[in-house]
Amino acid sequence: DEDQVAALAATLPARLNEAQALLDGASDRREHASGSEFLGFTTCGPCHGMQSEAWLISPHPGAFQSLQRLGFHVEPECFDCHTTGFGWSGGFETRARTPLLAGVSCEACHGPGEMAIHDLPGYGATTEATCRGCHTEDVDPGFDYATAYETVRHHWPRGPVLP
Repeated sequence: DEDQVAALAATLPARLNEAQALLDGASDRREHASGSEFLGFTTCGPCHGMQSEAWLISPHPGAFQSLQRLGFHVEPECFDCHTTGFGWSGGFETRARTPLLAGVSCEACHGPGEMAIHDLPGYGATTEATCRGCHTEDVDPGFDYATAYETVRHHWPRGPVLP
């Protein structure tokens, strides 16, 4: 209703200041345990074309746009699950600065792409816990992993996942 929209709009300047302060603190970002950097989804496609195609038609690429539609794109607490690598060195900062990391891309679930390029052990492994890190009961009530997995797994219907 209009009162709720007005109340939300009144908080916008403070939320923008909070978001900018968080972004300005980029030096406080955590280093990934592997020391690897996030590279963006375009780095994955040339070797993992089938997986990239499957990802593109999943809901994940549009995760940041969903925040924009709802007016939450200035809420840093939403960035962990609606962007790639937020809070990590080389991860999402802003849509303008790091457009390839806005949304949930390969690296959000599989780890920094630089790990794949250097063929580091353990790269790419995901589990149900990976999904449930964002799809919690609080923000995604009724999330059913088995059903959701079928909509995002990378080898449907195009064949096996590449190494």
